[in-house]
Amino acid sequence: MNVTAPFGVPFSAVTFEATSTDVPAGTVTVVGVGSTTRTDSGSHSDIMVGWYVSGGINYALSDSVGLFAGVQYQDMGVYKQTESRKQAQLELGGNIFLSLGITFSF
Repeated sequence: MNVTAPFGVPFSAVTFEATSTDVPAGTVTVVGVGSTTRTDSGSHSDIMVGWYVSGGINYALSDSVGLFAGVQYQDMGVYKQTESRKQAQLELGGNIFLSLGITFSF
């Protein structure tokens, strides 16, 4: 049996685009003046740095076949973008990855 417990620093490239339209249907009509639509949009790219910790177990059934199980917790933080006084938030933390499988050695 083999037990592992690695940790590391992951990097992630994030590109986020946002578009918003004020007022229902985005159109304001003023009698005698006409109508107008207000739409805001923006885009932002960033490199996010986070952390992860993981653990795993490998169990040999024979010289060439084994089983493995592992778990990884990853946190990249919170990505925020502000356009025209409106903020969008993307939570990139608290991710848990599980892996189970069979290994073959040649």
